[in-house]
Amino acid sequence: MKVYEVRIKPLSGFGTPPKGDTLFGTICWQIQHGAYEGLSLEEILSDYEHNPFIVISSFLLAKDNTYIFKRPSLPIYMLFPQQGTRCEMIMKRKEIKNKRWLVLKKGERIHSLCDSSLYKSDFELNEDSSLSQYFEQPRNTINRIWSTTGDAPFSPYTVEQIVYNPNIYLICFIGIRDDIDIGKIISMLERIGDFGFGKDATVGLGRFKVVQWESIDLRSLGSENPNALYTLAPFVPEENFQEIYFNPFIRFGKHGDILAKASNPFKNPVIMADEGAVCMISDERVLKKHYIGKALKGLSKVQSYAVCQGYSLYIPVRVEE
Repeated sequence: MKVYEVRIKPLSGFGTPPKGDTLFGTICWQIQHGAYEGLSLEEILSDYEHNPFIVISSFLLAKDNTYIFKRPSLPIYMLFPQQGTRCEMIMKRKEIKNKRWLVLKKGERIHSLCDSSLYKSDFELNEDSSLSQYFEQPRNTINRIWSTTGDAPFSPYTVEQIVYNPNIYLICFIGIRDDIDIGKIISMLERIGDFGFGKDATVGLGRFKVVQWESIDLRSLGSENPNALYTLAPFVPEENFQEIYFNPFIRFGKHGDILAKASNPFKNPVIMADEGAVCMISDERVLKKHYIGKALKGLSKVQSYAVCQGYSLYIPVRVEE
């Protein structure tokens, strides 16, 4: 598998968090509609459980020549060893909670996740505003008879959006099989950015522009002597890890395109480990692959070959005792 880094400039807010499994779904729908000539979606998904043609990360943050990852889902005491009186530790803990980003300059490595100098707060990275921010967008539906809002279904409501600092880029890592053309995958990604990704794309959300892309070895970002893996997308664990530190993410999946209007557009829910999980490895053979996790089938009652990307690319890291 070859891995590529794609740099993206957001042009609007997002109504749907740009996570790897959702981005995978949008790529699949484009293949279904002939965006990859000569490639059948049903055929290429038939062996996705053991030979994935693509594994895509969530959109991560970057600024200039610096990667900005989510702080690993390790307990704070493992990342920031604390000393001093109880009062000093409490005050220090409040300061540490704001350091929600793992910052890595290009050309450097994450030698140890327990290196407290890697972690920064929004203020330390940008004094003007947060790197990303969620907010509630008010909406309403007008009753055309009375020309006003009112009781349901015309009562006002809110929709959550995520917006990014204008100085920020988004980074997407894409792993593909040797027989897949990265140029065609980039063209699909550009088309997604033109039309909009996710919820409320028809009113201007989810727009972005692909700035550049290049091949990358994710192992070059991590430790040369790893004992853990830092994940870059939500995934479903399959390998036998010693321990997994993660925040749970429940995907209440829904079909897109024409199946969104089907009699049953919803898929079975899936519990995943969100990006930023840390998996303690017990067998170094897991490092032979560029990804971990497993694909899921049987989630849809209206599309027999529907697949959920339960895979994630990773960076090999080290967690000190």
